[in-house]
Amino acid sequence: MNAMVICDSKNGIARNGDQPIHIPNDLKRLRALTKNSTVVIGRKTAEVIGSPLVDRTNILISSNPGALGPQYKGFQAMTLQKFLDDWYMYNQGTDSCWLLGGEQLYRSLIRNCDRVYMTRVDEDLKCDQFFPKLSRLRWAVELVGHPMIYVDHDGNEHVYHFDVYRRRGVS
Repeated sequence: MNAMVICDSKNGIARNGDQPIHIPNDLKRLRALTKNSTVVIGRKTAEVIGSPLVDRTNILISSNPGALGPQYKGFQAMTLQKFLDDWYMYNQGTDSCWLLGGEQLYRSLIRNCDRVYMTRVDEDLKCDQFFPKLSRLRWAVELVGHPMIYVDHDGNEHVYHFDVYRRRGVS
């Protein structure tokens, strides 16, 4: 399994329950890397996304999947334990399963990931939810992307880059 995340300079991933910045190139990268695979998300992330991602198997992790309403139609809802019990069914290939958040799910499953595909925004976006810090003892930098600039609707420039981290011991 791999993880994909967009975060700020302090590993912030969300503010007030929503992603603080939406970079079109990040969404294109997400589509390209996760197409025809399985994506794993938490309930709050599913609320932000709004509907299952097209051309993917969408797994929604919830502590109470039976209580989810009709707005989650199209998601395969299950508990974290059920997902872990069925782990190998979803992780058949190198890029067959992608962890997309949120904070609680990243913290629970990051140890099961081989790579983290990170879009790093080089500023503090004043987030209140965070991606776990990657220990240099367990994670190696595989790629630091070239800086790019995103200009938002207000004309503000945001510098970002695509980085890849590999869990040590994974080739």
